Amino acid sequence: GLGLAVTPDREDGPAGPAAGLWAAAHHVAKASPEAQAFATAPVDGPFFPRHLVAKLQGAGAPSVAVDEQSMHPTFALWRVTTLLDALRSYAGGKGVALHKLAKKCGATQVRFPDRDAFMNVNSPDDFKTVEAILARKL
Repeated sequence: GLGLAVTPDREDGPAGPAAGLWAAAHHVAKASPEAQAFATAPVDGPFFPRHLVAKLQGAGAPSVAVDEQSMHPTFALWRVTTLLDALRSYAGGKGVALHKLAKKCGATQVRFPDRDAFMNVNSPDDFKTVEAILARKL
C-alpha cells in the first residue's frame, strides 16, 4: 500500500459528502490532536493548483477555493473544531451542501484564477474535456 490512512464514513454523522468531512475531522482529532486543520481535495479533480494548500493556509482555516464562476468547497482547509461543531446539527443522516457548510463555518473565500483548476471528472464527456485541456496546456 501507499501507507495512507483509510477513514470510512461514520454512522453517527451527516449524509452525503459531509459524511467524509465528519469522518476525516474525527480521524484528525484522534490521530493528530495537535493538528488544528486539514485540507481536502477530491480525487476526481486532476488540475488543482500545486500551491492550493499553501494559499488556503495563507488565508487561515477555514478557507475554501473559488474561481470567477463559483465556490469549490471540496477544495478547502477546514478547522477541525469549527467543522465538528457545524456538522453536529446534521448528525443522524441529515445532509448538507458543502457550500452551505463552508458558509456556516465562516470560511474565507480564496480566489484562484485558473478556470480549469477545479474541474471534476465524472463522465466520459468530462474525460474528453480533460484531454482537450491537456492538449491546450502541453
